[in-house]
Order: sequence, then C-alpha cells, then structure tokens
Amino acid sequence: MTIIDLSHRICNVMPVYPGDVQTRLVQERFLSRDYYNGYTLHTALHAGTHVDAPMHLLDKDQRPIAELPLERFCGPGFLLDGLDDPREIPPDCCVLIHTGHDARYGQPDYFTSQPQISPALCERILAARPRCLGVDMASPDLPPLAVHKRLLAAGVPMVENLTNLAALRGRRFDFAALPLKISAEASLVRAVAWLHDA
Repeated sequence: MTIIDLSHRICNVMPVYPGDVQTRLVQERFLSRDYYNGYTLHTALHAGTHVDAPMHLLDKDQRPIAELPLERFCGPGFLLDGLDDPREIPPDCCVLIHTGHDARYGQPDYFTSQPQISPALCERILAARPRCLGVDMASPDLPPLAVHKRLLAAGVPMVENLTNLAALRGRRFDFAALPLKISAEASLVRAVAWLHDA
C-alpha cells in the first residue's frame, strides 16, 4: 500500500494566518539532563494542515469538532485538478482541489493572494454531498468568506493547507484527515491519501 503524505510539517515559528498566535514548538526536557526528551507545543488550531468545523464561523452550529462524526473526515477521495476541472464529482466522497498554491507556503503572499473557489464551483461541490473538502491553500476564499460559510453551513468540514496533491493526479485513492478529539472549532491533522493498487 502506498501512502501519500498531504500535510505540512509542524515546527517552531511556522507560517500562520496573519494575526494568529505564532506556533511555538520548544524542547523543555532533555535526555542528557532530565532522563527523557519532552517538547511543548503552543499553537492556534488553524496553523499548518488543519480542518475547520462549522463552529468556526457559524452561530447556528456550535458543536466542537470532537462531536462531529469521524466519517466526515475520511473515505473515498476525488481530486479536482484545478478550479476549472469540468469532471463530474462523485457523491459521498472527500473532494480535494489541487491548485498548486501550496508551492507559495511560507511566502509573504501565501495567505493574501490565493486562488478562490467560485460560488458556481461551490454549488457543484455541494451537489455531490461531499464528506469534506480539502484545498492546498489557506482557505477556499478570501474575506468576507462567503464560500467558506456556505460550505460550513452545509455541514462540510474543510481541510486547509494541504500539500503534495499533484501526487494524486489520475489515481484512485482514499483520504483521511482525522481531527484531535478536542473541544474547539478546528484541529491540526495529519492528512494522508492511500493509493489503490492498479
């Protein structure tokens, strides 16, 4: 079985959305001194590869991400290769969108000059009743986040800041991005795809 890692590495002082708390990953205990190694992680939950729950932006659904069904975060995957990919989206799958914007991760304009999902594409995706949506950028759209809110209002969790989606072109795969069992509006994830054997 071939597993493709679709996640950015969690590290100290990693890229975060402008205004968010800076991620700190610091070694506090050392094997030579304390007889064990130990690190402390201090982070906003929207750093790196993560998933948003409806609670993030909607008043009407304030369930923490720990209460959402795990089935929403894994299952058969389908890759849209670009925002203008005209192929029909199969129902009940994890829809991923490859734009190539992940190549800008860490650059000053990564969070401000990204491609955006159009309202028309948003409705195409929702018509397929997806389990979740994953994108290789910080968000499906920019403020005022109308597409973001539309997807969350339909109960579609969003996996953001994916990477390496080009490895899924033309492949059949399953996808998983399981959140921590955390009482919050989002969670860091380790997003992966495993390829079906030919």
